[in-house]
Parts: sequence; C-alpha cells; structure tokens
Amino acid sequence: MEWWTVVEKDSPGWRRVLAVFGEEICDGDGDIDRPKLGAIIFSDVTKRRQLNAITHPLIRREMMKQIFTAFFTGSFKLHNLFV
Repeated sequence: MEWWTVVEKDSPGWRRVLAVFGEEICDGDGDIDRPKLGAIIFSDVTKRRQLNAITHPLIRREMMKQIFTAFFTGSFKLHNLFV
C-alpha cells in the first residue's frame, strides 16, 4: 500500500487534507500535488504534524483492514509482515 492512497481524490482523507492546506495544493485535475504538498510540510514542522495527524490514522486503519482481510480469506502468511 502506498500512503497516498488514503488521500486519493474525493476520499475522506483528501477532504481533510484540503480543509487544512487549501485547494491550492491540488493540480489541474483536483488531485493532491504531492511535490507541492511536500514543499509545504518539509518547510514547516507544524504543517507536517498536521498532515501526519490526518494520514497516520487512515494508514493504520487501511493496514489493519488489509491484514484482517488476508487473515480471514486464508491468504495471510506470517512472512508477509516482513517483506
């Protein structure tokens, strides 16, 4: 899983990021412009913490969902955790 999937266009994470950082971080298609967002968060520790507060819970939730899905479908293997 790539972290930015939790902030794909029109997702709850995308809406939260736009609420904090504004629509100016979007490209012409409305997707988050990651280099533009990166320039903001790597120059301002407060902004980076705000982004982390939005994305980290969403990433953890998605990771748990994928682990549970793999476990209950029988495709979970212990070595998957270490790859």
